[in-house]
Amino acid sequence: KLSSTKSMDSNSLKCAIDHILEAQQK
Repeated sequence: KLSSTKSMDSNSLKCAIDHILEAQQK
């Protein structure tokens, strides 16, 4: 999964993190 994360753009990674944080808040 680490190599998969590195291949992702920082923008895509930030978007994914935003979705995770939003899901945790619910």
